[in-house]
Amino acid sequence: QQSQRIRGKLENFDIADLMITELGWNHYSIISLTIDIGDDKFLIEPIAEKHGFVIYMCRPENDSELPEYPTRRKIEARVTKISFEHMIVYLDSKNTRQVWQWAKREKGNSPVCREIHYTKNGPSADLIQRLRQIEFTLDEEAKLTITGVTAKVAQAMDAEKVTKRFYDQFKKIHSEFVN
Repeated sequence: QQSQRIRGKLENFDIADLMITELGWNHYSIISLTIDIGDDKFLIEPIAEKHGFVIYMCRPENDSELPEYPTRRKIEARVTKISFEHMIVYLDSKNTRQVWQWAKREKGNSPVCREIHYTKNGPSADLIQRLRQIEFTLDEEAKLTITGVTAKVAQAMDAEKVTKRFYDQFKKIHSEFVN
C-alpha cells in the first residue's frame, strides 16, 4: 500500500525517491549550493520539481543537529531568491529528524512558515496524509501549471484553519459535555 511505501521512504530518509516515485514529481538535479548562516554551512540540494515548484533538501555540512527555527527562516529567505515557489526538507546529519517547511505567501504580508516535524520511527500519519495530497498523476499533468501545483501544496501544508476550526468545535462540545 502507498502509505506504507511512503512511511518506509521517510524512515530511510529517501526524500528524492519519495517525491519522484511515490508522488509523481519530476527528477530535478541542478547544481547544489551551500548557504552560510553565521558560522554554519548548509548544503541545499534540489531534488524534485513540478512545473517550477521545487523541492529542496537541506543538510548541515558538519555533524550538527537540525538548524533552529530562526536559522531555517534565513535559509528559506535565501532559497526564495533562487526559486520563489518551493518547499525545503531539513535533515539532521544522523538521519533521525526531518522538518518539512513551506512558506505561505500572501500579498502585502510577510511569509509565514508552516512546518511539519518528523522523527524516525515516530508518528507519521499527519505527514503521510499531507504528502499524499501533493501527489500528481499522469492524468493531471496536461492541465497542470505552477499555480495549480502551488495551490495543491498550500492546501496540504496550510492546515492552520482546519486545525483551529477542529479545536474550536472540540472545546465547545467538551464544555457542553462537562456541564
